[in-house]
Amino acid sequence: WIQISTGRSDYRSVSNILFSNGEKDPWRVGVPDEDKLSASVNTLLIAGAAHHEDLRFDPPPDAPNFAAVRKAKAEEFMRLQSWLFPEE
Repeated sequence: WIQISTGRSDYRSVSNILFSNGEKDPWRVGVPDEDKLSASVNTLLIAGAAHHEDLRFDPPPDAPNFAAVRKAKAEEFMRLQSWLFPEE
């Protein structure tokens, strides 16, 4: 059902969506195909991360995925800012 509800859907007529997925996230197989996304619908794969790890507190600085999770959070923040404040 996940590929029908996300991966096979057409997102070319919508805007401002970010699909973030951890490399260890079993749901990442449902990410929409790149050719079915509009310019402001993006996907982000976080190396070494699990499900929703970008929505939690930062992992310990010595965790193997610390840099990847921090980078993903910065990318998500940048995207949100560009959607909320497009002229700044």
